Amino acid sequence: MKTNKDTATVIGALLVGALAGAAVGILFAPAKGSKTRKKIKSGAKDMAFNLKRKLKGDAKDLRNQTEELVEFAAK
Repeated sequence: MKTNKDTATVIGALLVGALAGAAVGILFAPAKGSKTRKKIKSGAKDMAFNLKRKLKGDAKDLRNQTEELVEFAAK
């Protein structure tokens, strides 16, 4: 079972990695500004999608754990 600390660590690492990647990409981008902005927008959408998917999975795990605890408490 994952703990809240593990989940927070994963989310934090994801955000830091995305920000670092975006910063490096901007600094070394050989493309025009408009193309760079499109890449950043696309990257942000991908990051949001992945984060949303991760949070949905964590919510599902939490629901399952809650159901297990309720069943255990009912015994």
